[in-house]
Amino acid sequence: MKITTPRGAVVVAVDGTRRSAGAVRYAIGEARAREGVLHVVHVSSLPYPDGDLWPAQGHDLEDLIGTGRAITNAAVSQVASVAPDLEVVPVHRAGSRVGELVKVAASASVLVLGSETREGIGHLFVGATSLETAARADVPVVIVPADWQGAALGQIVAGVKDVTGSGELLGYAVASAVARHAELRVVHAVEHPGGGGEPGPARGPVDVARATGAARLRRAVADASGGSVDVELTVDEVAGRPADVLVAAMADADLLVVARHHRKHPHPARLGHVVRVVLGASDIPVVVVPPNGRRDPASSSS
Repeated sequence: MKITTPRGAVVVAVDGTRRSAGAVRYAIGEARAREGVLHVVHVSSLPYPDGDLWPAQGHDLEDLIGTGRAITNAAVSQVASVAPDLEVVPVHRAGSRVGELVKVAASASVLVLGSETREGIGHLFVGATSLETAARADVPVVIVPADWQGAALGQIVAGVKDVTGSGELLGYAVASAVARHAELRVVHAVEHPGGGGEPGPARGPVDVARATGAARLRRAVADASGGSVDVELTVDEVAGRPADVLVAAMADADLLVVARHHRKHPHPARLGHVVRVVLGASDIPVVVVPPNGRRDPASSSS
């Protein structure tokens, strides 16, 4: 089975600050790879007066909406200046940021959001909008650091929690590796008794379990890709805390692919503790694949 990059619209959210810069760069690469339209979206969050149930009216609201349109148009002009080959569509909405982004992305192939690096601290600030949108969207959501410029390490990491229920995650990861001509490393972290909870190869009696787990991972990857894996593949069962293992694995990767929980409530906890920790520690794009979602690969270029 030959896996190719499907065509489809790419949606990128902008907010008029540097937080969106990396997301825009990533989205340009996605749109080119998919030969699709790039939708540049800004959502003006409507203010609500104290003790009332409807949006504030008058000049303040008009100014807010006008500013939102200006932010959208400025971002479109920026994209057009660096990627004149793309068809770019401005989209301005007013209302709940999370709700509107989920709606706009419903018919797209991927939604790209930004994270901002905290000055002086070696991790990212992932805002509530990004977390809640990733928890609710029905399409893969890519969260990109503001200062991301693109990378060429040649490796994609897929973090697998449940081998038997990882079809969407692995399908996306394989297709992403094919699109990038990259190596795919599939990692399953296992907190083996006596393993000390630290990242690293499993030792002693757990070696047999590790080898068995790796074989299961390979079968799962083959199943997710239709029986043929046209990428260089490494599978690892690693003893350690899942968040620690994935953070360590990201050091040599261009992209991390993870899955969110199958919970029904639209809350950041739906992402799972490990995903939220990884998002806060990552300096590379992280794809959050929804359960029962589409297996669309991401392919970025700067």
